[in-house]
Amino acid sequence: MTPIFQRDTSSLGTVIGIVVVAVAILGRLLFDWSWSNPDSFVPALIGAIAAAVAAWYLVQQARS
Repeated sequence: MTPIFQRDTSSLGTVIGIVVVAVAILGRLLFDWSWSNPDSFVPALIGAIAAAVAAWYLVQQARS
């Protein structure tokens, strides 16, 4: 069994990470999104989706 935190060379994971960071930065600069404001629906939704994808990916890696 390989460790969960072994270095991953997944280009898909890298692309997803870059897209999430770009959305966060552009959302803050262009739309004045506040990531800590609980009334902001779009940033909260993006964060929830990113967390769900990360959790799913970790579970899949742990199973293999």
